[in-house]
Amino acid sequence: MSARLHLALFPLLQVAAMIGLWVLPFLRTDWILLFGVAVFILCWNLHVSIHYLVHHPPKNKVIRYLFFLISTLLIGLPYHYYQLLHRTHHLYNNNPRDYTSTWKEKSGQQMPRTFLGYIFFWFIPTVPLPQQIKEGRQNDLLPTKDLQLLVVETLLLCVFYCVLFYTQPWLALGYFVFIYFGWVLISAQNYGQHLPRIGAPHTTSIHRKWYNILTLNNGLHAEHHDRPQVHYHDLEPNLELEPIQSAHLFAGLTFLKVKKSFLLVLILLVVCLLALPKLKLTGSLDGFAAGETPVFVDAHAYDSLFGQSKYRYYFSVSPKAHADLGFINSAAEFEAAIQDLAPQVEFISKVSQLRRFARARLLKNERPASELLASAAAHPQLGKLISKNHRSFLIIADFKGKKIPLDQLDSLQKIPRRHLKPIRGFGMQGLEAAIAHSMQEDIFKITGLIFLLFGAYLFWRYRHWTAIIYLVCNMLLAILATVCLFPIFGYQMTVVSILALPIVLVLSLSDAIHLLGGLSKGQNSLQTIRKIWVPSLLSSLTTALAFFSFQFNDAPNMVQLGHITGTAVLLEFLISMALAQQFLEKVKLQEAEQPLIEKLSQWMQRRQKQVGLGLLGLVFIGLFLLPQLRFEASTDDFFPKGEVVTKDHAYFQTQFNAQKVLHLWFAPQKPQKLDPNYVEQRLQAIKSPQLLHYELHPATAHKPLSASLYFTEVSAIAKCYCQLQAQKFFDNARLGLHAYSPFVVFEVVNKQVASSLFWSLLTASTAIVLLMLFLTKSPLQALYGFIPNLIPLAAVVVFFVLFDQGLNMLTALTLVVCIGLLDDDTIHVLYHKYVLKEPVTQMNAVIIHAAVLLSIGFGCFVVSNFEPTRIFGGVSALVFLIGLLGELTLFQWILNRIKS
Repeated sequence: MSARLHLALFPLLQVAAMIGLWVLPFLRTDWILLFGVAVFILCWNLHVSIHYLVHHPPKNKVIRYLFFLISTLLIGLPYHYYQLLHRTHHLYNNNPRDYTSTWKEKSGQQMPRTFLGYIFFWFIPTVPLPQQIKEGRQNDLLPTKDLQLLVVETLLLCVFYCVLFYTQPWLALGYFVFIYFGWVLISAQNYGQHLPRIGAPHTTSIHRKWYNILTLNNGLHAEHHDRPQVHYHDLEPNLELEPIQSAHLFAGLTFLKVKKSFLLVLILLVVCLLALPKLKLTGSLDGFAAGETPVFVDAHAYDSLFGQSKYRYYFSVSPKAHADLGFINSAAEFEAAIQDLAPQVEFISKVSQLRRFARARLLKNERPASELLASAAAHPQLGKLISKNHRSFLIIADFKGKKIPLDQLDSLQKIPRRHLKPIRGFGMQGLEAAIAHSMQEDIFKITGLIFLLFGAYLFWRYRHWTAIIYLVCNMLLAILATVCLFPIFGYQMTVVSILALPIVLVLSLSDAIHLLGGLSKGQNSLQTIRKIWVPSLLSSLTTALAFFSFQFNDAPNMVQLGHITGTAVLLEFLISMALAQQFLEKVKLQEAEQPLIEKLSQWMQRRQKQVGLGLLGLVFIGLFLLPQLRFEASTDDFFPKGEVVTKDHAYFQTQFNAQKVLHLWFAPQKPQKLDPNYVEQRLQAIKSPQLLHYELHPATAHKPLSASLYFTEVSAIAKCYCQLQAQKFFDNARLGLHAYSPFVVFEVVNKQVASSLFWSLLTASTAIVLLMLFLTKSPLQALYGFIPNLIPLAAVVVFFVLFDQGLNMLTALTLVVCIGLLDDDTIHVLYHKYVLKEPVTQMNAVIIHAAVLLSIGFGCFVVSNFEPTRIFGGVSALVFLIGLLGELTLFQWILNRIKS
């Protein structure tokens, strides 16, 4: 193979791999395998082809500049910045003044840089970037022209990221991670080429012939440093040098010092990653209904008998202002286009019904469309298909269990038609797609905002990049483990269970803050871990138990959230402790506490009694208001804010009565025989002021006798269902009555929220009290220690009652989550007082930092696209601040009273 072809091979392979990553479905097994190959190719592309470009750029100006721009996108950094690094590298030959050196200066001596720190934190410069540019200019390594090109390449990268993030956010994230891991391997290769061995040469070489054939003599690195301008294929091994035996990429592993706990966690994470390709995200709301109650059994039976409502799509056809009856032909053409698009579709309501009605009334085509719609609105059957403003007609299409082609339907709706306004459409599959899209937005938006705000706060507190990196890595690994748990458990990410990600993210930071709090007191890493791991384990157990208590809930979404989060909390503890054993000793931070935190702590210490008694008053107010707390749930609450589908749903809900229906069917047990006349008689006995009318549907070979009750208001459906229960309709053996409506399902869910919430709170509270009893050895002190945990619960009750907010499945989480998280500081305080025999005031600063960060983290939920999530986040943030007051005032005041 010629040298030119060999040099072109790596860039071409990388471009092909990147195109493959763009084409293949994100995070599928083949995508992940190709991702690993692409990362490996990036490493060799830089070390061979891009490296060659630095030493031997093309003579043709246009080709040279084109190569610079392409290389920038391939390596993810401005090409001329890499060129500056490499020129400096050759100038200083790996001594500490080299920006990529494997050595560092410490106390006037040269010390080897750690292998893991060198490869994983490659993006942290040893010399500030402005100083690198300044020194490059001074040493004539960065001429003016190169500096200008560096600026252009930086702008190109920024534009590329913006376009990619705007058009395909997941690919933007994939490209970012791809570049990061590519440079991890690049750094590992460079470390192996310059092993920091005392008394050994600054560069190493590999003399294996097959290795150098494959890598175009890249193994002859020492020889390249001796003669950097010589073409690769002209290099010859220097037999006076002692070559290394392992590949440069793996040579640095000999410098690796890994704790067993960290190695076990890495193996665990790798095993978890194997399940990642099976991860699925869904916008389905089916997970709110479960259990063996008659309502849920009938809901599943209705879907199997009459077809799932998620396969139906509703179209609102509106004639233009001065249209005549010719709009019927335009609507019929629209129906025909749908039939061509999906031949299996069956129309439950068709525009031909209006045509027959117009002919029956002898209306001519010249008559205005508004006249026809106004007349049809008064018809008993057609009326429910006419909008309340008499301007639209409802077409209902059943796609018979097939996936609805949403994009094609949307295109059909937007086609201009002579007599019709743009057609509006709504269906559950469209809603689920919008929910899934909004969930993706939430992941990026909330997680990104949390990282941004956490980073700013942590830099303000610790003022050293090692602390920030340690905390970020702790959070990222915890999030990664949590994401992998979904496919491991066989769960899909839903609008509820996705909350596990930010919850675990915030918890991982809280544990790390306690560890750094020990370092800031002047303790070494070993002393800190010994003092922290036991209370952290206990608090993780109680938090996990609080989430596992969601098992009492009948909604699968809630149960899944409990399983995922409970397990993730325990994994997060293992990750935090393993990272601490491996890296905590390397963390540097500003030991002195911020004056603001000191003042705040002292202020609360001086006012413990006054503030504590005020918080006790809040508890009594909460108990007084508790009977007024109400539970309500609706699928509408989980519709994404601002989405077109949400607005369309509201329009269909307010304008058409066809969706406000209670479905009945009759299936008496043998030997009872169903009498249709008796059924009709019982239907006529149903009285409700908001009942429009009913329709009786005859039995078929596959469907039983059924009826549809139409109402003017949604709220009347659940009331009618309760009325049927009270009048013993469901106990009538001659009827064999069954009923279904999503509004009834959510009415039942309301009641289950109350009962499951009680058992969850009881389970979590019992666990917390037992743990406190274990620590204090005193039942009275354990009960006293639980009092501060009642304060945030009271605050939640007061908030929801005063602002007239009803608890639904998600907002009810606030109570259980907060009681599960707030015990963390309580356990740490009790452990310090009764086990370590240390003053609890030493914990004040750490408690303040943890509470503020928890409030910031959960406060970020207020930017969510879903209202329950926004309420959950906002109330949780408020609760953690109130819990902070309780921990530093009332709780410590009680502990002082016990002591005296």
